[in-house]
Amino acid sequence: EEANGYTQSKIVGEQLVQSAADTYGSNNQEKSVRIVKPGYMIGNAETGVANQSDFLWRLVKGCIEIGAYDICAVRKWVFVGDVDLVADVVLKDLTESESKPREKDAPDVEGNESCDPVERVLCGMYLEDIWIILKDEFGYELQGLETDAWMMELTRSVEDGGEKHLLFPLLDTLEREGRTIGVEWQPTGSNDGRERALEAFRRNVEYLIKVGFLTASGAG
Repeated sequence: EEANGYTQSKIVGEQLVQSAADTYGSNNQEKSVRIVKPGYMIGNAETGVANQSDFLWRLVKGCIEIGAYDICAVRKWVFVGDVDLVADVVLKDLTESESKPREKDAPDVEGNESCDPVERVLCGMYLEDIWIILKDEFGYELQGLETDAWMMELTRSVEDGGEKHLLFPLLDTLEREGRTIGVEWQPTGSNDGRERALEAFRRNVEYLIKVGFLTASGAG
């Protein structure tokens, strides 16, 4: 399946690090190699400072503008971690040698075994959580549409906006990824990671409204 340049660069970068881990990491615990895969990164729950160029926020804005979301994807899981959480994971990987790996059941983290150089930050939320927060807590009027109908509305909005539309350069990517940013996933363990992601998401939405990226609904 064809991938865009951004995705290709990530794949190649991971392969290079994996190769280094295979070459040097297995015989030298003091120079362990780790790959951290955090999913979507958002601002923390304290400041909520969000990157307005991120795919996640572009899609949220696009859905708010058309007043609709894909009702068929509401139980898809979106891997989302706030910047503080991801920074903590990276710092722990830098300071802890492979001779003392974190516990295998560390919350919302997969790949802590010393033999696995890839560490995935698995915390996040269901797409359903996003739409519920936007509707119930911020007052946005959003209706759930079947996938084809939702994609048709979104595509029409992008075409009307042309190159100035935030999703203009990403619409093809959305199509290639199955018309969703979520995946089939059943989180295990505690619910702390989800609650943390949801709280950070709320602060990010507040920030994006404050700076004018998102239009205030008038009911939030």
